[in-house]
Amino acid sequence: MAGDELVAGMRAGTVRNRSGRPYKPSVVEPYASSLNQHVYLHMGAQKLAAVDRRMVQTLVDELAAGGVDEKTGKTGSA
Repeated sequence: MAGDELVAGMRAGTVRNRSGRPYKPSVVEPYASSLNQHVYLHMGAQKLAAVDRRMVQTLVDELAAGGVDEKTGKTGSA
């Protein structure tokens, strides 16, 4: 899946942050966890080309309604 490739690249240092630096492990693991806990459960094995803005917005709306913090991906965070 594309998300798995993203996380693998972040871990390997081939995908870098906005500053051009490798991601720290303390940043990568929450990304991986959020993908597993939220994105994959909602979107399943969709091909990346099949994912559109509406699908992403629906996921965001459902997560927000469920009390998931937009920055941390954790429930009940404020």
